[in-house]
Amino acid sequence: MVRRVAVARMGWADRDQPVGEFDVWDGDVWRPTGELWDETGAFAGWDWPRGQPLFPTTDSWHDGDTADAFWGPSVHYNQHLQRYVMLLNRASTPGFGQEGIYIAFSTDLSNPRSWTRPAKLLDGGQWYPQVVGLEAGAVTDKEAGETVRLFVSGVSEYLLTFAF
Repeated sequence: MVRRVAVARMGWADRDQPVGEFDVWDGDVWRPTGELWDETGAFAGWDWPRGQPLFPTTDSWHDGDTADAFWGPSVHYNQHLQRYVMLLNRASTPGFGQEGIYIAFSTDLSNPRSWTRPAKLLDGGQWYPQVVGLEAGAVTDKEAGETVRLFVSGVSEYLLTFAF
């Protein structure tokens, strides 16, 4: 099984009943999930389109003692930059050994191709990087401003200041 950072989306209005409401990015367009029916006409489940990765792996997780794969994305909207920011882990071993923590940017969530190539933020590190905003009106992990607190594995040792 290949693991990769792929994307799906759903309307905010569907958040309380999300089953079957996702679209999956196939590399070119958003494809809706579809219902599957058996030969008797009974509902048999969901047909999920095959998603394409935002950042393909360059070394499989399952073919030896090395890997090269981005995973564990955390996305927030940065008011200061006026764009979306994604933090990612980059694994160097099949056991999720950390090569580093990376950052990418986008101005348009509806277009997965708009993400920049991830750039290294930190060597090594732990899992699940995310930020929490510090400024009034941007004090969440979903929206932030110029200065944020970086958390990795739930612990914060860094402040990040974004600049153009």
